[in-house]
Amino acid sequence: MNAGDSVVINNVVELPRDLSQFYYDGGDKILSSAPIKVVRGGFSVKSTQYLAGAVEIYESSTWKTDFTAPVGENTPAPNALNQPFESVELYVMAKEDGTTVTYPSNSIVLNEGDSIRITGINVGDEVTADKPVQVDLLAGDPGSTGSSRFFELRWYVYESRV
Repeated sequence: MNAGDSVVINNVVELPRDLSQFYYDGGDKILSSAPIKVVRGGFSVKSTQYLAGAVEIYESSTWKTDFTAPVGENTPAPNALNQPFESVELYVMAKEDGTTVTYPSNSIVLNEGDSIRITGINVGDEVTADKPVQVDLLAGDPGSTGSSRFFELRWYVYESRV
């Protein structure tokens, strides 16, 4: 590849996922001898809702072990019709085999490339790992036709202002 070149990998992954089928779907290892940018986006091809988003995949040497949710399902909504944090989830991706991830009321061991979806996130919920991980936060209003947002959490420390 030359500077400025791009590669677009487009997969339609049917749910539930057929593990016998090969897809580029987030558990793939990417190696590079020079800096690159990687973004993963997603949307439903069968939904009548217009919900989509994308997250940047950071170079794994910058991944961390402690994360705190800055928003959650208990974040006050501006009004009954606009509830941007009605559903809040975290996605945690492991860099190394045998990574223990601890999150509200549970823990799990992930291997390199594995990920976990954690639902029902509230403000201040913490995720810790004994080895570096990347954590993305997805938030939205499931009943709307276009209210979703995706964020990468970057060693954010939540401090209560109450």
